[in-house]
Amino acid sequence: ELLNREPWIHSVKKVAPTNQGDNGRDLICEYNMHYDEYRVLKDSSIVRLGKLIVQCKTNLTNSKKASVGKSDVDVANTIFDYRPDGYMLVVNTQITRDLTEMLERQKDRKEQNKVLWWNSFDIEERLRKYPDILTRYKNLVWYA
Repeated sequence: ELLNREPWIHSVKKVAPTNQGDNGRDLICEYNMHYDEYRVLKDSSIVRLGKLIVQCKTNLTNSKKASVGKSDVDVANTIFDYRPDGYMLVVNTQITRDLTEMLERQKDRKEQNKVLWWNSFDIEERLRKYPDILTRYKNLVWYA
């Protein structure tokens, strides 16, 4: 739901039910590849749609891990296997310095139109903008 509220996202599809394998793809989005360049909104005529693969990683409160690292995510193989126009990682904690550097290197290669990552702070910022989402999922999201 948070991705659907982003002005550059056109559609979001879940790849598989939670209990089935998704081969590194939790969500597949269509997005406006020109959004950064032209600040184009969804209903504009200057739109070039691309495919964005989103991987979501969760560390539950009872987990000893406070962050998500390179060994937790297979960015390179996911990009190689599916050749998306964009890649996004969403985590409910933080990502390690090594994983941040790897994502920055992938972004610098310019093989994808967009390489993004959201951590817990990014998610909280968006939940502040859309309290209706938080209200609907109060049994899943604890937010102070």
